[in-house]
Amino acid sequence: VCSSDLVRFLVGGKMKYGREVYEAGDCLYIPEGAYYGPIKPVPVEDGGSEQMHFIDIQFEGPSGIPYPDPDEVVTAQRALAQTGKFEEGVYTFPDGRNRDAYEAILEKVTGQPVVYPQPRLTSYVVMRSGAYPWIAHRSIPGVSAKHLGYFFETGPNIKLVSIAAGAEIPAGSPQGHRAVFLTEGTASFEGKDYPTTSYFMLPSGE
Repeated sequence: VCSSDLVRFLVGGKMKYGREVYEAGDCLYIPEGAYYGPIKPVPVEDGGSEQMHFIDIQFEGPSGIPYPDPDEVVTAQRALAQTGKFEEGVYTFPDGRNRDAYEAILEKVTGQPVVYPQPRLTSYVVMRSGAYPWIAHRSIPGVSAKHLGYFFETGPNIKLVSIAAGAEIPAGSPQGHRAVFLTEGTASFEGKDYPTTSYFMLPSGE
């Protein structure tokens, strides 16, 4: 079960998610409280590739249950690994008890039992971005977008944006935190060039 919101975009290869198989361009929104996974790459002999590549971001959902600091998660995982074992999403305690790996980590971080929010959706949502049309921006030449999905009163508002060579998006102040992944090509931001898979976090109002 996902304890917070998660957006995952498959960049390359094929990904097996439980019994389902997803391909490059597929975007998954896993809302807090929903079941998902486990995740495995599809082998070459089954039509997959040697490597599966996805980008994702996990964040606080509409319930407001805090999402732990990544550094705290890493510290807790290392501490647990000194006494138990992590394997395929499961943590085995020294006494042989098994627990979902992330639940074990969260309880180590907070010192409290994991509390899951009431799910608003019964499952995760899959957006096949290849089936969406590119919509040209009404006032910025060379910029277009695929509007994949807008969820709940807090978001996320998920889009793919294409910027043609020589075009640009004007400076501004985002309303709400904005996370941007560069999935293809290169981009210039504040006078510096960034390669594919660069990540930008633009806080609300800045």
